Amino acid sequence: MRNFFRLTAALFLAAIPLCASYAAPQGGGVWQGEPPRDLFWSRELYYRIGHSGSDNTTFGYNTGKKQLVIAWEQLYDSGNKIYTDGGRIPTAFWPTAVAPIDDDEIVIAGKSQRGDTVIQRRRFTQAYVLEESLPGGGGETYQFFPPQQEQITEVFRENDTNYDMVTGMFPVRVGSHSNPATKIFVQFWSSRDLYELDLSTGAYSMVLSAAAQPALNGVYDAFTVREHVTQGMFYLFRRLEWVAPGEEVPILVLVDVNRDGVLDSSFTLDDTQWATGGYGDPSSWASN
Repeated sequence: MRNFFRLTAALFLAAIPLCASYAAPQGGGVWQGEPPRDLFWSRELYYRIGHSGSDNTTFGYNTGKKQLVIAWEQLYDSGNKIYTDGGRIPTAFWPTAVAPIDDDEIVIAGKSQRGDTVIQRRRFTQAYVLEESLPGGGGETYQFFPPQQEQITEVFRENDTNYDMVTGMFPVRVGSHSNPATKIFVQFWSSRDLYELDLSTGAYSMVLSAAAQPALNGVYDAFTVREHVTQGMFYLFRRLEWVAPGEEVPILVLVDVNRDGVLDSSFTLDDTQWATGGYGDPSSWASN
């Protein structure tokens, strides 16, 4: 069976419209209880777990239902897809972001009942798909055996307006996009600033402020890491859904040229600049 948690950068979102501004509760302080419905309600954000063939496992979350969501996708030569529900794992908080860090581990962030912003590491067993051929050349059947959760480790908990609700996370890839991540980049909705969080020690520090890069104030629903063959590691903020007709939302690009885990530059690209820069060419990337 191909490795379950070989995660790529592809993201899929089924959501209600995202709000463009954060509204703190009256009287100040962090947001209490369920996240605002126009921010995170019923979002299911899927990371495609890329296998070498036509089948993929997706791992996501549903904020309103407090669930991790697992599914399996099979792509046929005809272009048709089938999906199998791989199960839903209850969470003790409202999840607002998820990201891969290794072949068998993810990080998930959310908002607790008492208002804490929480980030956890979660490790899983390998999933597998049992393929069986039907008699008489009648095709094949597929049975999906979802991963089982093995371990949960809390790495972050704060009740502070500077770190209120995680809107996006990236694994910090050092050396290669396929290497396990020991740190993550985290963006908080309240400040829009980007922090680096050490998953072993829990230490965190700001790496880019919204004042220094105003594009961090944008509303994004996809946070992906791609390795450019010559220009280094790219951390991409995109909006893939809920774009009005005729509206164009530039991509915010953070670049680690040396692939050492330290951000070197940031800029935005519109669709034309993305194309003319050669970024639409699949051969420009070591990862998709």
